[in-house]
Amino acid sequence: EAKIYYAREYGVDEERIYVVPNYADIHTLSKFNEDVEIAKKHSSKFTLTYFGDTGLRRGTMTIIETADILKTHEDIQFVIIGDSKEQSILERELQNRELSNVELTGYLPFNKFINYVKTSQVGLCPFLKNIHHDTTYANKMFQTMYFGKPIIASNCTSQENLLIKENAGLIFNSGDAKNLSKQILELKKDEKLYSQMSKNARDSVVNKYNTDVGNATLLKLYKSIEKQING
Repeated sequence: EAKIYYAREYGVDEERIYVVPNYADIHTLSKFNEDVEIAKKHSSKFTLTYFGDTGLRRGTMTIIETADILKTHEDIQFVIIGDSKEQSILERELQNRELSNVELTGYLPFNKFINYVKTSQVGLCPFLKNIHHDTTYANKMFQTMYFGKPIIASNCTSQENLLIKENAGLIFNSGDAKNLSKQILELKKDEKLYSQMSKNARDSVVNKYNTDVGNATLLKLYKSIEKQING
């Protein structure tokens, strides 16, 4: 999607654009051991995790609005991992709404937040629609899918296309907390759907959406440059 956008907007020949995808390094991810305490903490909950920049353009306020809608479902828990200049806005919103079903962890080191991902049930990618979010997808999506977690994502074009293609998650309308709530409840109650999407998520990253595959494009670019230099 980014390649098509830049070729169209700037009149660049698509043949001159090499796409190096933001895929997951599964060799690194496979080395992490499960944190027993974190696993125990989430064992009785249907936990949905977001990690990364917590700025509002990432849809973090939509998560809080959704948590407010679903606060009567005591077995559903939300975790927002990360930090930003707008973190205090999220903290204040939680206090104003008196929500206990959302955990704001702040910044966590890589090995720590990966354990949250491993022990949760669903990954969230709730980005608000804009040109950047429509033409790219976040590394966090593939990192989460590697552990067999279905994704519930907003309808930003790139991530929507990929999840529909792989049948590895559900899509909601960007910024629409009611729609996100509906998708969460659907995935939670349909065990067969969850199981299939979990398998699809894991298989697609192991077989396709990893750096071993993605870096082949980068190598192709290097070789084309080498060929031009050597004449």
